[in-house]
Amino acid sequence: MILQERFPHIAHYLEAEPTGWISAKLPLWSLWARPSLSPAEQSVAYDEWADFYQWHLERQADDLPRDHVWLRVMQRWTDDMVYTCRRCAAYARGEDPGDPIPSWKRRNDYANAPHSYANASHGYADA
Repeated sequence: MILQERFPHIAHYLEAEPTGWISAKLPLWSLWARPSLSPAEQSVAYDEWADFYQWHLERQADDLPRDHVWLRVMQRWTDDMVYTCRRCAAYARGEDPGDPIPSWKRRNDYANAPHSYANASHGYADA
């Protein structure tokens, strides 16, 4: 019930597993629900998706710190999902969110990591 109250526009595409994990079915929402929504409704829903991903990571805060690698992966993945959903919400509102900014430029943890894309020689650093 908490999902329906907190995320009313996307709750149908969130599935609570017996383990407590919540499966987000954004691709299904994008295929089935999004096309029938007005741009204003799409914007609200995309913002809810972004809020959901942030909330979902916060919910796991007690379990993830024990595994620093998994925590870092989840933080980066969540940041990418939130960033993308916020950009989609802006497009749906008719705004221009500007050129996309690659994650290795958006986040200091990527730019400062010794193995980061920004320090690699594959040509993506200037993309």
